[in-house]
Amino acid sequence: MHKYPIVSVVLPTYNRYSLAIGAINNIKKQDYPNIEIIVVEDGSSTKIDEYINNINCNNLKYLKHNSNRGLSASRNTGIAASSGEYIAFMDDDDRWHNNKISLQMKKLLIDKNRNKLIYCLNCHQNQKFNTSSSQLYYKGKMSKYIYDGGLLPSSSMIMHRKLINLVGGFSENFRSCIDHDMWMNLAKKGIYMDYVNKPLVYSIDSKQKRMINDYPNRLMGIHQFFTKWKNDVTDCFGIKSWLNIETKYHIQTSYSIVKSYRDGNLSITESLFY
Repeated sequence: MHKYPIVSVVLPTYNRYSLAIGAINNIKKQDYPNIEIIVVEDGSSTKIDEYINNINCNNLKYLKHNSNRGLSASRNTGIAASSGEYIAFMDDDDRWHNNKISLQMKKLLIDKNRNKLIYCLNCHQNQKFNTSSSQLYYKGKMSKYIYDGGLLPSSSMIMHRKLINLVGGFSENFRSCIDHDMWMNLAKKGIYMDYVNKPLVYSIDSKQKRMINDYPNRLMGIHQFFTKWKNDVTDCFGIKSWLNIETKYHIQTSYSIVKSYRDGNLSITESLFY
């Protein structure tokens, strides 16, 4: 095995040029020495490819869908085009601290367990301080955590590509909840999880549209997720675990709707409808 196996970072983006450029530049600052970046532009034409060609970066690939196919398809396209033994995901409005990949890979390579994914903690980012906002702190079989309502941010993940192949990638039928669906699929296969006990990933403030604020598709995706997983979770861990999952979605989505109303992005009629 190479001392530094290739880590492929899959970066989907849609019509968010400045965020994507910021994410590319952020990934390039990682101190891990063997990274490739796969940018997948999902049907938009923002001229990210021109920027990538101009910076002449050998470990950076650009792919484009002819139409908007969604986040799952974009990630699957990036995975298929990647050459890395390990895969990490970056959302274009997230950022990493420079040692994120190196710390995770150190843990993976010491452990030598390819049936384990590694996450890291989230943090708040501003000019003065970083503080952890994560309550994850769990390692062991994923099912114990995920089936009891636990959530994992996609940008905190790294795993061997065989785990992704094991579950067939991301479901392209889901409107949203695709990360949660992936973690549930991995948990069902008996995969383990562990973490680097440092806050290494954060989201940046952006006024641009996020999936969680696309309420028609968000609510449809939640319905799809509930329909697929309710019986499995209830049968394996009981109704209390399933209610933990439902409650988290209700609280998260309701909070988002209220915030959108307060920010002037939804009318009172739309807010009450959702």
